[in-house]
Amino acid sequence: MSDIGTILIVGASLTGAKAAETLRKEGYDGRIVMFGQEPQPPYLRPPLSKEYLRGESELDKVFVHPEAWYAEQRIELHRSTPVRAIILQQAYESSGGHKREEAVRCGGSGSDSRRNQGCGSSRSGPGALARHDTG
Repeated sequence: MSDIGTILIVGASLTGAKAAETLRKEGYDGRIVMFGQEPQPPYLRPPLSKEYLRGESELDKVFVHPEAWYAEQRIELHRSTPVRAIILQQAYESSGGHKREEAVRCGGSGSDSRRNQGCGSSRSGPGALARHDTG
């Protein structure tokens, strides 16, 4: 199954992590590259926004997989590296200027969280919901 080339996953989210996990479980042994905008490995947003922020859970419990899992599975995880452009079947370029000419096989959608503009937004605490690095 590795004859299809490199698989690029844009969006180091729950969806991106599960896509990479599924590829390995289904027998894909080729190169998997995952880019994410956030500095952390993919994490589960509901536990982050509920249990962790209330102090009921440790941070390591919100990650989809332990950080070592990506290296063990030979998944190249590029954190803090949003993808600026994708040219399907040709190349990709990250915001850091990393360019690669090869076929792009998979793209997951990443998204930004919304800023808290509602009632109480002047209080201390998270300024955006569902992101570990905001607040």
